Amino acid sequence: MQTAWPQWAEVAVAFFVVVALAVAAVVFLAGKWRRENDPDEKERQRRLEVNRNGRITSGEVVDIVDEELAPNGARRRFLHYRYTVGAVDFAACQDVTLISERIGDDPRGIVGAVAVKYHNKNPYNSIIVCEDWSGFRRAAESIAENPLEADPVRLADGKSACKM
Repeated sequence: MQTAWPQWAEVAVAFFVVVALAVAAVVFLAGKWRRENDPDEKERQRRLEVNRNGRITSGEVVDIVDEELAPNGARRRFLHYRYTVGAVDFAACQDVTLISERIGDDPRGIVGAVAVKYHNKNPYNSIIVCEDWSGFRRAAESIAENPLEADPVRLADGKSACKM
C-alpha cells in the first residue's frame, strides 16, 4: 500500500530545486549587472576599447589633480591633458586611480609631452595610459641617456610615427 507521503515529498524536493535554481540565477545576474554598471569597470572597458581602436597623436599633460572624493578619505588621481586632431584642439581629463602603478609618482615623468590615443571614430574619447599601453615619455634622466627610447611614438624600425 502506497501512501501520499512519498508523492508529496517528491513535489517538495522538486519545488526546492526549482527555487534554488531561481535564486542562483538571480544572484548570478545581479552580480553580472553590478559588474557591468560599476563605474570603474566601465572606465576600464573604455580605456581598452580606445587602446584597441585608437590612433596616436602628440599631446601634453598640463596638470595632475589628487582629489578626496569620499568621506572615508579615498583619493582619486586625475591627469588633465590637451592634444590636437586635425585642426581641432581638445582638452581632456583621465582618472588614473586604478592604474596609478603604470605612471608612478614622479611628476617629471608625468607632466609634459605624451602620446595620446584617441578613438578613430570619436576624437573626444582619448587616453594617455591604460592597462596595456602608456603614452608617457621617460623621465629626463633616461631621455638624456638614450633619446630614441624616450619617444613612445617611435616605430620598431626606429623611424618616428609622427610626420614632421
